[in-house]
Amino acid sequence: MLAVQAVNAHITETYWQVGRHIVEFEQAGKVRADYGKALIASLAKDLGLRHGKGFSRSNLVYMRLLYLRYPISQKPSHQLSWSHYVELLKLDDELERGFYERQFRRYRL
Repeated sequence: MLAVQAVNAHITETYWQVGRHIVEFEQAGKVRADYGKALIASLAKDLGLRHGKGFSRSNLVYMRLLYLRYPISQKPSHQLSWSHYVELLKLDDELERGFYERQFRRYRL
């Protein structure tokens, strides 16, 4: 089980770093890029060709949200998988998201 947790932690950390790159470099720290939705679609195409699965447009949207909603001071927990974070990122309400995050951790769902 430790190997699975290590892989999940690495994936989540990598995706957080991709989200960081999108926000800090591609969007120059702005909430949105000047050229709008074309950025994510273009990145998805390029990354998909280079690295294969895992870099779809929707996944990149979630990676970006992961970085925005879990800044460096609140980096994602290594106890949760990317699948957990995808579900949590669908929730706009921070309190609701925090509640479900604690539930995921407590019950290892």
